[in-house]
Amino acid sequence: MNHLFIIQFIIEKLLQPELLTTLSSCLEAFNNFLQVATGFLNSLEALLESVKGLIMTITVSIVFYRIHCVKKSSKVNEKNDDG
Repeated sequence: MNHLFIIQFIIEKLLQPELLTTLSSCLEAFNNFLQVATGFLNSLEALLESVKGLIMTITVSIVFYRIHCVKKSSKVNEKNDDG
């Protein structure tokens, strides 16, 4: 019987309007925090995609430059072989 009294007391305290209002405010603040965190993570993801694109652009540029240098070197070697 004592346990039932304790449970009833806890439920009555939890159902107080002030506590419910405070709990509601806390949940709303946490929801706002989650929205901000989600926006931050989306921005971070976009930034990482931009960095990925930049790295790909630099890599492709280096590869094409090396191909250009090899072709140029090959042409110079052909001229030296002919001359």
